Amino acid sequence: MNLMINKNRRQQMGQKITKLLGIGLVTIGVLSLSACGAQKHVDNASASSQSSSTSSKTSSAISSQASKKSTSHQVSSKKYTQQSKATPIPVINLAQIQQGNFRSLQGQWQLIATSVNREDGNGQQAYQHENGSEQLFVNQNTISDGSFVLQGSTIAADSAMQPVAYKVADKMLDASFSNQGAVSVNHVITFIPRGVDSGIKIDGKSIGTSQNLIQVWSSGPSFYSIYAQTSCQQIQQLN
Repeated sequence: MNLMINKNRRQQMGQKITKLLGIGLVTIGVLSLSACGAQKHVDNASASSQSSSTSSKTSSAISSQASKKSTSHQVSSKKYTQQSKATPIPVINLAQIQQGNFRSLQGQWQLIATSVNREDGNGQQAYQHENGSEQLFVNQNTISDGSFVLQGSTIAADSAMQPVAYKVADKMLDASFSNQGAVSVNHVITFIPRGVDSGIKIDGKSIGTSQNLIQVWSSGPSFYSIYAQTSCQQIQQLN
């Protein structure tokens, strides 16, 4: 009888132990899964942080490159502006001038040299350099230095007015009275485009071919003035 009771107790104890072991294993499994989930959460958070950091660095790099490109464009624009300012003065248009259109002459013209025959037996003096403030007045239809007026198709000086006569020689253009014998003081205006050798020497040195020039000659006594174009601002505005 005692043996049977002991056997039953052992069986009951074994069943209890088995249940406890099962509960323990389940608990361990749940804890393991929780720990694994927590670790994955940490890993995901770390990956997200790294991705955010990489994205931030990429955005910063793109912003820096854009800034550099913008700066480069600004520098390029400045260079372009400087090049535009350095553009040489256009060559004067002789064909337009013969039609009474002086548009290609517009701008600033400065007196740079003079030559005179004082009728003292020494003949015409060589051109001498001048730093005078005298300027040749030019607009689209009129040219004048105060002693003559060339306007459209006419020329006037000393109360005389005549149709203007044009003559092209050696790539230069002369404008004068159509009947020089009928006026007391003659004038000849010579237009010399940039690039044409006029043969003129100032103080013994060649004037060169880098500038547009206008030479004005008047008789009694023989007097020459040389004007050089120093600006073409009005031409740029019209174009």
